[in-house]
Amino acid sequence: MTVREDCLSLPIPAIARAQAQQFAAQQATPAKGVRVYLNTLAVWSVHRYLHLMQIPTVLEQSDCWRLGYQSLFDSADLWVPRYGRLECGCFQPKQTQVAVPPEAIQG
Repeated sequence: MTVREDCLSLPIPAIARAQAQQFAAQQATPAKGVRVYLNTLAVWSVHRYLHLMQIPTVLEQSDCWRLGYQSLFDSADLWVPRYGRLECGCFQPKQTQVAVPPEAIQG
């Protein structure tokens, strides 16, 4: 783990990339595959960070870990017991705005 003044960098292990690639390959279009890939890595990264902070999470109870939800929604949620779903987002270098999908806003 590397800490800089403006960010915290966590390595993304091969198993996370493999899972993201598997999810992406199951999507109907390449564009949806890219979105699912990035969402999966965002969720995995938040999951690892919370693990370091000793906050339990359950990836398998997250909607974004379910094929049906991945295909229908732009979901990047992480299930945090006692708190509920935490929406995770991915940012590209030099990105200045973030679009929040409607399904992330609904309660």
